[in-house]
Amino acid sequence: CATYGIYLAGANCIIDECEIYDVYTGGIHCYKESGGNNNNIIRNTIVRTITRSGHTQGYVFGMLIGGSGNKAYNNLIYDLDVSGAPSGEAGFVVGGTGNKIWNNTIANSSALTYSIKLDGSNTEVRNNLAFGNGGNTLSNQSSGLVQSNNLFGTNPLFVNLSGNNFALTASSPPRNAGIAIPDVTTDITGLSRPQGAAYDIGAYEYDE
Repeated sequence: CATYGIYLAGANCIIDECEIYDVYTGGIHCYKESGGNNNNIIRNTIVRTITRSGHTQGYVFGMLIGGSGNKAYNNLIYDLDVSGAPSGEAGFVVGGTGNKIWNNTIANSSALTYSIKLDGSNTEVRNNLAFGNGGNTLSNQSSGLVQSNNLFGTNPLFVNLSGNNFALTASSPPRNAGIAIPDVTTDITGLSRPQGAAYDIGAYEYDE
C-alpha cells in the first residue's frame, strides 16, 4: 500500500480523469515547500477509500496542494478513513499562493476534521460541496481568501449517499446555486455546464 497515489513535484502538469484508492496517507500530493508545483491542473479525478489500517501517522487527506497558481476542479473525494490512526485531516489541504479550488465534492468521510483546510494566501474557493464528513467545514488560517457559492453541511440530496452515488437529483439544493467559472466548462462526467439557469455546486452538474 503506497503513501500517496500521485506525488507531484513539478509545474505546468495536468492530472485528469484519474481514480486513486487504497493508499494510506493521501490521494494526490502536490506540495513543495522550497518552490515548484506551480500552474498545475488537477481535474475530473476521484480519490477514495484511504483506510490507514495498520499505519500510525495521524493524518489523511484527499489532495494536498501548495505552490502557486494551481487549479483543482471537478474532483470527487470520498470514503477517507483513519482507522487505527489518532486523528483526521481534510479533503483538501491548500497552502501556497493563488491556488483555485472549484466545483469539488467531498463526502462520506466521517474521519475528516475539515472538508477544506487553508493555510496559504489568496486562495479562491468556489462552488464546492461537502456533506457526510466528520467536519463539513472550511478551516481558514490563510490571508486574502476569496470564497463564494460553497455548500458545507446542508443535505445535497444525492442520488444515493450510502451507495456513494453523488450525482444530483431534481430537488438537490446545489442545483443552479453556483457561480460561472470560465475554466470549468463541463462536470466530472463531461456534461457541459451549465445545464440549467446557473452552474451547479460540486463535481456533478444535474442533467436537465
